Amino acid sequence: MKPTIFIIITILFLSHHLNGQQYFSRHYDFEGDNDIAWNIAKAGYRYVVFSANYCHQNKVSCSGLLCFDENLDLLWKMQVDSVGPLYEECMTTDDQFIYYCVTPDYNPNYVMRLYKIDLNGKLIQMKELGPFSKRISPIVMNHHNGVLYMNVVYWHDGTLKGYDSTQVWYMDKYFNIIHSFTDTDKNLYEDLTGYLPTASGNFISSKTHYNASRIIRGEVRLFNQTGNIIQNFPLPWTHDGKYGLGLEPVKPTRDHGCVGLWHQEIEVFFNDTFPMQPMVYKMDSLGNIQWHHIFYSKHPKRIKNLFEAKNGDIILIGDSEKSGKSFPYKCGGWVVRLSPDGKILWEKSYNDSITLNGYSHFYDGLEMENGELLFCGSIMPKRNPGIIINTDNWIIHTDRNGCILPSCDSFQVLTKPDDLIKQPLADIQFTNPVLNECLIQSKTIVTPVTITITDLNSNTTYKQIISGLPINLNLSSIHAGVYILSVYDPKINFKVCYKLLKL
Repeated sequence: MKPTIFIIITILFLSHHLNGQQYFSRHYDFEGDNDIAWNIAKAGYRYVVFSANYCHQNKVSCSGLLCFDENLDLLWKMQVDSVGPLYEECMTTDDQFIYYCVTPDYNPNYVMRLYKIDLNGKLIQMKELGPFSKRISPIVMNHHNGVLYMNVVYWHDGTLKGYDSTQVWYMDKYFNIIHSFTDTDKNLYEDLTGYLPTASGNFISSKTHYNASRIIRGEVRLFNQTGNIIQNFPLPWTHDGKYGLGLEPVKPTRDHGCVGLWHQEIEVFFNDTFPMQPMVYKMDSLGNIQWHHIFYSKHPKRIKNLFEAKNGDIILIGDSEKSGKSFPYKCGGWVVRLSPDGKILWEKSYNDSITLNGYSHFYDGLEMENGELLFCGSIMPKRNPGIIINTDNWIIHTDRNGCILPSCDSFQVLTKPDDLIKQPLADIQFTNPVLNECLIQSKTIVTPVTITITDLNSNTTYKQIISGLPINLNLSSIHAGVYILSVYDPKINFKVCYKLLKL
């Protein structure tokens, strides 16, 4: 009797432990229109996602917020009508409030609105500024020691003589400007991205510019606490701006240095490398490049954001494209983890079987207190016939190694356990991943087949000869992990193999 009780308690404990992980791929919609999750941030014991939306049948720009509790269950969502975001990083949070900047539809890019929302979704304050004489872009908002900081780029009219400039605003948490300064080198194009506190108490930004030569150059700019330039650290690379002009983020690191993004453009003579390659670099406190890594690939890869993990690792977030008629997932979320000295620890791509056109993207991410990871972006899910197809907010929760399922590899297709996935190159459909029951079916294979399941060490865990498909297999006795499912048709001497994920 005692062993039986012990086994029951053990099963209950393991069940609770597994359920507590809750790694997932989820999508959230507001009004059935296009939504893109641009930012994710921690606010007290909650997590907040800022969403760039369209509403009213995609005719009006809107912005939305989704708030999750510490277990990542959705608490509330809200949408602000007729105001759209101006840049990806225009939200910041503290332990009590959410602050973000948008522009109203009636005068976009010349008027801005600042919102303050509490963690229950209640509007605390709204302040409208403008109209401004130049087109503006508030491109980054953050806070430090009770002060809000925001970069506001003033773009000059390209048909007239002039130059771009950036103002950095210091605001209290009621949106009153308590200090500001203007940064410009009087170039034809320039921007100042980010204004982030360093471990030494100063601030860093990335600066991108070009002049009449049209060569794009970048630098890291170090400011003191009042905005006076301490030093400029020019980057040793340039490009022609064919794949983007600037707005390359830089983030401070705990060793008083920083990590930043750049990209290179090359002339390609063979169709084996995409002409734009994203780059990440590490700079020390004296402006020396300690290491850099360039991501060469045949198809486009884009790094949208980056951050430093608690242990000093660097996390890169973006998307990676694939190609081929037989490959249904054309573009997926892409994450790379590097060690503090620049070595790649792992690189993973993500997609979901709900996607209609095979495209999904990551824009931001964060590390949770326990080291697990959250990413946000967009995905276009399948809909019922007659419903307009639009993108949804996409939220991914993984372990510290970027895995949702045990023993994940470099590409993860995520889905609900009861969904059927049509695998490429063969007319076989099966439930994947599997909790207990695995339904295998085919429109054409009706003759007897042999079904075999082996682990990654080639040990057979299941084998059965069946009279034909479909069949529902009970796999509850198989342990969680990654397996190989093979279906062998002796009539045509043909075997197809798939990766099977057992929960």
